Amino acid sequence: MSSETSPSAVAHDGSITPTRIRPQKIHYLGVAFLFLLVFIALGFSTPWLYWTPLVPLLYIVWIERVRTTISDSGISATYLFRPEKFMSWDDFRGILFDKRGRGIAVSKDDEDPDKATRFALPAVSFNSLPELSKVTGGRIPDPITAGIDARDEQVEVFDREGYSVLKDKSEVDSTQVYTEHVKRPEAPGRSE
Repeated sequence: MSSETSPSAVAHDGSITPTRIRPQKIHYLGVAFLFLLVFIALGFSTPWLYWTPLVPLLYIVWIERVRTTISDSGISATYLFRPEKFMSWDDFRGILFDKRGRGIAVSKDDEDPDKATRFALPAVSFNSLPELSKVTGGRIPDPITAGIDARDEQVEVFDREGYSVLKDKSEVDSTQVYTEHVKRPEAPGRSE
């Protein structure tokens, strides 16, 4: 994910500076690889392969066109071939993630949640939640940073069987952590 504005896109008056979230520029490496394959395919000089240069060109158009735009009025998604979709903040309920990790905007529908409006958000993944939270001023919550901060306040301690457990730093003194890390279980079949 890459955005065209700074991560601090919320003004002092609470308004959101329009932010565009686009696919990463690393996709151009895939375009270069596709052009190499097309060049090899055209070397065979078969007439039915002359359409293949359109594939990397279409990929470039996709990289430049698709985006998710976050503004004061709401969130919108621009696709390659489909019309743009928009959802205002009043209708916005949250973001779901499918099995592939793609973000999906979901609207509020109090009567039947299964009939809520949903549309995919290009270039938005679970890892983009911290930036989305900053950009939207907290309208989209960030569970990642809170989990990382909580993990930083804990220490991993190993027991004699080799299992690890997370404990708060206040629960464990430094000598116990050192001795627990030094004591490792013996390999199976060995005895002392």
